[in-house]
This record gives sequence, structure tokens and C-alpha cells, in this order.
Amino acid sequence: MTAGPGWRWVMFVNVPVGLVACLLTPFFIPESQVPERRQRLDILGTITVTAGIVILVYTLARGNELGWLSWQTWGMLILAALLLFAFIRIELRAQDPLVRLNIFRLRVLTGGNLVSLLLPGTFGAIIFILTLFMQRVLSYNAIQTGLAFLPMAGVLLILSNVASRMFSRISLKLLLVSSIVVVGCGQLLFLLLSATATYVNALLPGMLVVGLGMGFVFPAITIAATTGVPNEEQGLASGLLNTSQQVGSSIVLAIVTSVSTAQATFLQSQGMGGAEALANGFHVAIFACLAFVLLALVIAIFVMREQKIKVAPEEEPELTERPVASYSSHCEVAEEDDVRL
Repeated sequence: MTAGPGWRWVMFVNVPVGLVACLLTPFFIPESQVPERRQRLDILGTITVTAGIVILVYTLARGNELGWLSWQTWGMLILAALLLFAFIRIELRAQDPLVRLNIFRLRVLTGGNLVSLLLPGTFGAIIFILTLFMQRVLSYNAIQTGLAFLPMAGVLLILSNVASRMFSRISLKLLLVSSIVVVGCGQLLFLLLSATATYVNALLPGMLVVGLGMGFVFPAITIAATTGVPNEEQGLASGLLNTSQQVGSSIVLAIVTSVSTAQATFLQSQGMGGAEALANGFHVAIFACLAFVLLALVIAIFVMREQKIKVAPEEEPELTERPVASYSSHCEVAEEDDVRL
């Protein structure tokens, strides 16, 4: 589709799926119960958090153009911080907050959302970097680039289904930590990228290892972000997870592309060739991704705390001793009944 009508048509891929979902929803999803009290819309909180996130992502994405030390950059960063701080104050005082902040007392949920804020963003950034490398350095077209990602997509698809069955047997935290380490090792393999690198030698090994790790990461953070949450707040938990993934992907991608572009531009200004400068810029981007992976690993180790469900021992029926006299009286009554019969 990208090689034919153009990349903009990719945005319409989800439209038929959405229409089919709208048609089938009334038949397969039961009606939810209406709460007794209608909640008020947290309009002020929605405006402040949306504006703060948009300004933050925009500033990080335009940092190279505006200048990281310019007053525009620092002014917008301060404005974004103030808006996000105002959002927290509003949520603490709102009668019906958009986000009930007490939910972050759940350590597993908090850790899952923080990891989701960082790790999927590095995955998206790696895909972006590899796409640029294959098209600008290896001279791949759109179709060749898409086919080159199929091995990683296949590993990710297969392992995601396998991983969901393993979490009931193996510790969630152990699997998540191990998966993050695997993702980091896979990203280290991308340091083999160079102006003379080939797909089989420099790209395919890292793709397979990263796909192996992310195949366990995605279901793990989903389970972690919804663990211990009451049924009536599962919607809030899933919304937080999706928001953390989307916002984190935008922030991580903005930072990674900024440092990569800055490094490549600097090397080209020093007389280095275009392909070699791009490869070196991609190395800096990979190191930035590894920094986020390391931070996610620290969070998974020290923030997440699995909730152990204590099974209460079965209570044995209490045996109350009766006096001997009571037993003898019962026996006497029984003997009298027998005589009467």
C-alpha cells in the first residue's frame, strides 16, 4: 500500500475493522449496568493532561530545530510540567476524577505502567531506526522493508500466545525481568549496523532476539497493569496501560530521533559520508534505547512487587466435648423408647 497509493492510505486500514466492530458489538457484548449515581465529566482534568502531554511531545520532537537551550524549548517544557502538575492537583480534589490516583498504590500496577511507558517506546524507536537504515543505507524499497520485518513479527506473534499460558506457572516478575534482559541483548546486536552491513549479518539476529523478548513483555505488562484491580475499575486500569504505551512511545521516539539526527548532522558537517554518518547516528539512537531498557529493568526489579495470594487453611469442625452425664441421659432416653416400642 505504501509503495502503491501512498503511505497516507495506511491510516485507512483500521477503518473497515472499526466498522465491523461497531456492527458486531450490539450482538456479542452485553449491556453494562448503569451506576446508581451519574458521574461528572472531569473536563478540567482532561484539558490539562492532554495539553501537557501534547506540548511535551511536541517540544521533544522539535528540540533540534528550536535549539535545546533556546527560550522556546525551555518555556514549553516548563509549561508542560505546570500543566501536568495542575492535572495532579485537580485529580486529588475532584469528586469524580478522570484518574483515581490511589490506584497507583498497587505496586504491580505502577511497575507495569512504568515499564509500559518505556519499553514499548524503545521497540517502536528500533523499528523506526531500522526502517530508515534499510531504506537509506541498504536502499530497500517499501515492499522489501516490510518483508524484512516479517521474521520479527512472526516470532512476536507466536511467543505472545505461548507467554500468556506460562504466567500461571512461572513468576510474572521473573518472566518480565528476563524478557527485558533479552530485549536489551537484542538491541546490543544492532550495534553491528554500519555502512557496509547486510540484512542477514547485522539486522536479522537482532530482530529475532528483540522479537523473542517483546513476545513475553507485551502480555506481561498487560497482566501486571491489571492485577489486583477491582472489576469496576478494570476500564481505568486498561485505559492507563494504553495511555502509558502511547505517551511513552511518543516521548521515547522523540528523544531517540533527536539524538540520532543531531549526531548524524554533526558528523556530516565534519565531512563524513552520508551512509556512514547515518550509521553512527543510529548507534547513538540504539544507546539511547538501551538506556530506557536499563531503566525499565530497574523498575521491574525494585518497583514491582507480586501479590501473593494466601490460601486460608481449611477450618476443621470444632468438637465440643459433652459431659458424660449428658451422654448417659441420652442413652437412657433411647433405652426407654426401645422398651416402649
